[in-house]
Amino acid sequence: TLLGEYRGERFFMGEHGANNRIQEDGAYIWKVPRCLAKPGKLVVIHRQDKAAAHNCSSANGFVYVDAVPLDSEATNPLRFVNGLPHGDEAKGSAVHEASVEAFFSDDRVWYYLMRDVKPGEELVVDYGNLYWSDSSAPTHASSDDMIADWGNFVSDGF
Repeated sequence: TLLGEYRGERFFMGEHGANNRIQEDGAYIWKVPRCLAKPGKLVVIHRQDKAAAHNCSSANGFVYVDAVPLDSEATNPLRFVNGLPHGDEAKGSAVHEASVEAFFSDDRVWYYLMRDVKPGEELVVDYGNLYWSDSSAPTHASSDDMIADWGNFVSDGF
């Protein structure tokens, strides 16, 4: 089931304040590969599509989507989907599997359900092993090492 768009303010590296924004809001920023698809030729990139993501980002760079400024639960509820705990953070957690997955399309981030969710169950997305820096807080990533995009596509060997 498509839940909707993970909304946020878009920015690019090189813009005034981009590095500070990544340091301050890193836990709420997605690094999205830009495909610049032609009208009617929409490109959808899923988690397993690292080669497609790399091809798009190599040709067109990335857009960053920062949900921090859009902090209303009513108008931007997907900002509040939590990350699946990893490592020490997972100890004692009742959450064992993600219920939500993301995909990129048209320079945007979309969330969908991967399985049935019970009423009152927390929605959880797996941001990857590197999301939690020291088992107590989300990592604030540098522009070259954003972790909320399932790793650095360049260092993944593509």
